[in-house]
Amino acid sequence: MLEIKRQMGFSLYQTVLYLYHKIRVIKGKRDDEYTLEDMVYHDVAFVTKATAADQKENLSRGRESQQKALAAAMAELIVLED
Repeated sequence: MLEIKRQMGFSLYQTVLYLYHKIRVIKGKRDDEYTLEDMVYHDVAFVTKATAADQKENLSRGRESQQKALAAAMAELIVLED
């Protein structure tokens, strides 16, 4: 929370706490509305982050490098029958 306060430039911790709780309530309502049922597909992948060319030289390489971010996705599968 303190990092969010710093990055967004808020002066009071209470403001960030209020904003945090509002976001959590809204996400909770949305999650109740959309649920995955039956067959669910889950996949995880490493995707390349947008990085400036001058910064790429100093970053490590490889699958779990600083240039990659972990992304996860879930989808409901609907079986189509003939």
